[in-house]
Amino acid sequence: MLTVPVTPAHVDAIYAIECECFSTPWSKTAFLQELKDRHTIAFASFDTVTDELAGYTFMRHIINEGHINNIAVAPLHRGRGIASLLMDALLAEALTREMIGLALEVRQGNRAAMALYHKYGFLVEGYRRDYYRDPNEDAILMYKNLVC
Repeated sequence: MLTVPVTPAHVDAIYAIECECFSTPWSKTAFLQELKDRHTIAFASFDTVTDELAGYTFMRHIINEGHINNIAVAPLHRGRGIASLLMDALLAEALTREMIGLALEVRQGNRAAMALYHKYGFLVEGYRRDYYRDPNEDAILMYKNLVC
């Protein structure tokens, strides 16, 4: 696997994975707008054998913290450690930028994502009722402190 910063050339493939993974996907325009924002940090992981996009992540740098907007892995590439590679890239960038912590929301029923976040030391900080649509579901708020 090769993990690189996302460019606009990646957006079509990112959008295809987004539509496979989420019931209310971001639009291509939303991804392109995110990439124009200087506070956006985004990585894509590619299968080096097939050159196929396997997964991506977007995070926003807000003052001294990061907010992880999404991490998605194409269904055909799951179980190969790609989400961990993406999380490693985000954490490395967060430390380079001297962020004090990372926050995210995750669907209450997304056990695989919650397991990943727990593996990386994220803790549950709260809930948002009916945050997600299609289907309606609560969000679990998670946070990882990056300073001792």
